[in-house]
Amino acid sequence: MGVDLGKLKDYSAVAIVKREENLVKLVFLKEFPLETPYSHVIGWIVRAERRFGFRKILVDKSGVGEAVMEETGEQGLKNAEGQTFSAQSKAEMLTYLRIKMEQGKFKMPYSRRLFQQLNEQQYAYNKAGYLTFSHPEESHDDMLCALALSTKATRQKEVKPYFATANQ
Repeated sequence: MGVDLGKLKDYSAVAIVKREENLVKLVFLKEFPLETPYSHVIGWIVRAERRFGFRKILVDKSGVGEAVMEETGEQGLKNAEGQTFSAQSKAEMLTYLRIKMEQGKFKMPYSRRLFQQLNEQQYAYNKAGYLTFSHPEESHDDMLCALALSTKATRQKEVKPYFATANQ
């Protein structure tokens, strides 16, 4: 599960994906109305975790996210981790999602709002040479960020093969 937090200007959004071998499938997407209290979002996450038992939950811990992470811990969520959004971390997550899509290793049902957010994303390289993402002033990327978080949560650490040498 990936959780992007917002309240007044941005929306809180949740994306749930399922990993099957090398394929990642979007199975659920939710956008909470503006001004939804964080306590309601936390309660929803806790109920979903108790019902489905997620392997990992990545929560946007930028801004108020630190307090939300503390509360999820107090609610007993051991598999929730915070992810600070920076230009670099956002670029890494969105690039990973894009690569999965290009490789045909990501499937999702049609969602007009999510597709709009995907299409509105703009990228550029900053002076330091890093890739940065943005969206037009009056648009949102909350569902897309929740999706990027959930897709990142499916990443598995690469295991380096062990080769015995003659000395061992």
